[in-house]
Amino acid sequence: MIEVREYANAKDSECVEAIRVLIFEFKGIRMGVDVEQIAGMLDPRDKSVSELNVFPFHEKILFRNDCPAYVAPMILLVRGEDGRHGVLIDQPQDIVSIKIDSIRSLPPLIEASRESRAVWGVALIEEEVVLLVDLLDE
Repeated sequence: MIEVREYANAKDSECVEAIRVLIFEFKGIRMGVDVEQIAGMLDPRDKSVSELNVFPFHEKILFRNDCPAYVAPMILLVRGEDGRHGVLIDQPQDIVSIKIDSIRSLPPLIEASRESRAVWGVALIEEEVVLLVDLLDE
């Protein structure tokens, strides 16, 4: 799981000052996922989707007891050993850089009541709160 900490580049041990995240919206909440976890993005109507294990975002990450309508769905291919897993997200928007020192831990109330460990931090982007999500965390 990604933690709020000092990031080091595995190649040359220099400190990383920012991470790049894909911003998407889910039920009116802005989410962000590190692009290092994404191998690609597919339209759900693509024929190759039938060969993937696809999990809806609301089941994998956050809203397990709620089945929302997806407005503009896309499938993120999760970077991993087999490359056959995807997460159905909604309304992908843009890839932005977030300075590491601007990432904050979750507020204690949210930390104590969350179902999933996948939501790991918060960032302020364009004056809006963005929840940071780890797709590799179960």
